[in-house]
Amino acid sequence: MRQMIQARYSFGLYLGIIPILLNAGTVTGFTLVGSIVSGQAIAAVNEKANISVNVGIGIVCTLSFCLAFLGYRAVHVWQRWQWLPNLLAIVIAVGYGGKHLMNQADHDPASVKSVVGYGSLMAGYFMTFGGTVSDFTVYHDPKSSKLKIFTYVYLGLITPSTPLLILGAAIGGALPNVESWQTAWDNYGIGGVMAEMLAPAGGFGNRLVFADACSCLCQGATLLVHRRNAGYHDPNVDLCGC
Repeated sequence: MRQMIQARYSFGLYLGIIPILLNAGTVTGFTLVGSIVSGQAIAAVNEKANISVNVGIGIVCTLSFCLAFLGYRAVHVWQRWQWLPNLLAIVIAVGYGGKHLMNQADHDPASVKSVVGYGSLMAGYFMTFGGTVSDFTVYHDPKSSKLKIFTYVYLGLITPSTPLLILGAAIGGALPNVESWQTAWDNYGIGGVMAEMLAPAGGFGNRLVFADACSCLCQGATLLVHRRNAGYHDPNVDLCGC
C-alpha cells in the first residue's frame, strides 16, 4: 500500500497506474504459483486422507486470507521466523536425498533463449520485492546509512535465493534418474518431490513439508492486505494494521 502511494507521488496519478499494474501482475503471478506448489505439498503428505491438490490450494488460500486480517505486523512477524522451519526442512531433505543429486540426467548445452528466459524469470523474481519494500523500511531509522540498508537488503535477498536456486537445479537434473522422485513429480509436482525427499523422516518429515507449504502464506496475505487497504478511504482508519 505504501509503495502504491509513493508511485502515485513519483509518477503522477495516471502514469503511476503503470508500475502499479506491473507490480500487481507480478505479485499475483508468484502468489498463484506459490499457492499451487503449497497445495501440492499438502496433498502429497495427506495422500491417505484423499486430500486433492485443489483442496490443498484452498487450505493455503484460506490461511492466507485469515492472516491478512491480522495486519502487516502479524505478516512481518511470520516472515521473520518462518525461515527457520524452512531451513530445517531443506537441510534434512538434502541429508536424505543428497546421495541422488549426483545422478544428473544428460542435457543440451545452454542456448541464448534459455539463458535470456531464465534471466528474465530471475529479474521478475527479485524485482517483486520492490513492490513491498516500503512496508519493511518503516522499521528502519531514517538516519541510517543508505549503504548499510542496501547491504542488508541485498544480502537478505541473495543469501537464501542463490543456494536454493542451485539446489533446485540439482534436484531437477536428478529427477529423471530417481524413480520415486519422478513418480512424486508426476502426481504432485514440486510439492510431491519435497514430500518424497522427506518421506524417510516419517511423521516429522510430513510436518516439515506442511511448514514449508505455509511459507507462501505471506505472499497471499500481503496481496490481500493491499486489496483490503485499497478499499479504505477513511484517513482515521489504520491502513497498515500497525
